[in-house]
Amino acid sequence: MDVMQVLGAHGIGAGGKVNAEKADEVTFNYTVAANSGPINYGTLVDLVNGSQVRDSVISGNGIVTPLAVLIGQTPAQTGRDNGQIRLKEISPNKWLMSFYDATAGVGKVTLVVLQEVNGVLTLGTPFVTAASSYRYAIDLLSPTQGLIMYNGGSGVIRAVEILINGTTITTGRTSDSPAQSNNQADPVALLHMGNGLFIWTSTGGTYSFGYYGTLLMTDTSFTWGSPGTFSSEQGTTQSGLYKLNSTDFALLGSWNVNGVGETFRLLIGQIDWSQNKIINTVQKDLLSAALNRMSFDLHPVDDSTLVIMSGSMYGGNGLTGHVVTVNRDSTGKATSITVVLNGQQFTGDPGYGIRIVPYTSTRLAVLCATGTGGQIKAYGFNVKSDGTLAADAPVVLGASDTSTVAAAKSGSGHIVLFGDSADSYKIKGLVHRITNVVGVAMTAAAPGQPVKVLLRGFVKGLTGLLPNRTYYADANGNLSTTASATKLGVAISATELLIKKAFWER
Repeated sequence: MDVMQVLGAHGIGAGGKVNAEKADEVTFNYTVAANSGPINYGTLVDLVNGSQVRDSVISGNGIVTPLAVLIGQTPAQTGRDNGQIRLKEISPNKWLMSFYDATAGVGKVTLVVLQEVNGVLTLGTPFVTAASSYRYAIDLLSPTQGLIMYNGGSGVIRAVEILINGTTITTGRTSDSPAQSNNQADPVALLHMGNGLFIWTSTGGTYSFGYYGTLLMTDTSFTWGSPGTFSSEQGTTQSGLYKLNSTDFALLGSWNVNGVGETFRLLIGQIDWSQNKIINTVQKDLLSAALNRMSFDLHPVDDSTLVIMSGSMYGGNGLTGHVVTVNRDSTGKATSITVVLNGQQFTGDPGYGIRIVPYTSTRLAVLCATGTGGQIKAYGFNVKSDGTLAADAPVVLGASDTSTVAAAKSGSGHIVLFGDSADSYKIKGLVHRITNVVGVAMTAAAPGQPVKVLLRGFVKGLTGLLPNRTYYADANGNLSTTASATKLGVAISATELLIKKAFWER
């Protein structure tokens, strides 16, 4: 067994070194994360995100911090994305948060800077924009500049510059697109590809079509490209944009034809940077029209392997996984799409407000809501080499009737935001972490310092153990005789614990 290969497969090989490996012992030298607390001897540690080591461990699927009210206003309770809470990363542990606020009939999109430090979420001063539709699109060009799009009326899409200074938000320049039909003027997704070039998607009304186009934003001007159509079927309601590499993007859209089912379409587009325009697209339809796919998210394992998680607002069409491969020619140009996995269902609960948060390219946290009177759940997923998906048992994070879920990677794992149905749909947030990669610290270390972690073998010098009892990791990272999903080993004396199997062998 090559331990480094095993660790690398779990995304934790970088910066670490396996010590002399014996038949009964495996230890690993690692570096304590800069934002972690100090490591003490005998502390349980989990290894995630490359070179980081944490000073507490996850029991099963996660430690959930107490819910905190982030925004007292009520997000909109109409529309399929009820309130459209979104997060765009400004810098590590700092995001631009946006949501459509329906409090007292205001009906505007609010922007606010959200930060997470050691599991605590804090907000800057909210800024209310002029955007008056729950359908809006937003992305960042840099840590200090972004763009929001919304329906400007009279068949135009309005783009407004966002300016971020610390935790203060203002808006700057405004540009309206050439007149579209009213059925094209509701932006849904926005993606900054680089150099000020944005890709946008739009729809309009309940039964309209799906469009996409470009907008080049420079220091002096806005230039709108000619729009294209990614679906001419009526009822296009959802779409998402995802960057695959420096030239390619994925556009995932769904439509509901006269209320009968919902179907996916995946489009891969390519940018010609010499012209700042889209020059090549290939597309593929996924699923049948009877599955009611109303919510989805996409994760690129790389620029050719894409994982899609989808769900529905209706029972029987719960959280479902898909894997596709983008085929390319010798120049790297996308030529076709192959469906590897089309509809592996993991739960019968309704699944919507779906968000994917990658821990590594193949280890994912997936968040979703389960319907009216339902719950917000988190799943840990592994993308297997054969193209299938394996899920951990879910953990319940809270209750919510809304389909609004926003999530993003943070230093403490990932943050999750949603409207709490038990408290007037106020937007609440928590920090959650998913991993089963666990060992025991054999040395003490401060943040940023090396620590020796035992993955298999004897831990000596502990106190208070009960001989012959099996020990587990509890939700706070402590040794416990109470059974949990993270089994560690057996106490052979009051001071010694034997870990018989490393985490990948359990």
